Amino acid sequence: MGFTWSAPLPTPQDLEAYESVVPGSAMRILAMAEITISGPVENAAKLTNAEIEASKLGLSYAIKLTSAMAVAAVIFFALGIAGVGSTAASITAGSVCLSIPVVMLVRSFITRS
Repeated sequence: MGFTWSAPLPTPQDLEAYESVVPGSAMRILAMAEITISGPVENAAKLTNAEIEASKLGLSYAIKLTSAMAVAAVIFFALGIAGVGSTAASITAGSVCLSIPVVMLVRSFITRS
């Protein structure tokens, strides 16, 4: 039965042979293996950080939009109750302003599951 080796580095015997032929080559081979292994790990960490930042930005926009729509709805309802302009139009506009944040909330729950 033959000897098999499955690793990112040569066998210790081969590494020793490289070193004996070209002094310093073992350290160069080890450095190349470290770079090969650390590259994907660093890329994954950068990607994760970018996704976190994008989520924070999206959440910030959602909070601002929801707050603005809630304030607009209160203003429209107050105008409708006060009788300024068309009461039906103010109530409808207030309802529309409230429905947008509700739809966004429902959508966020659906897309997370």
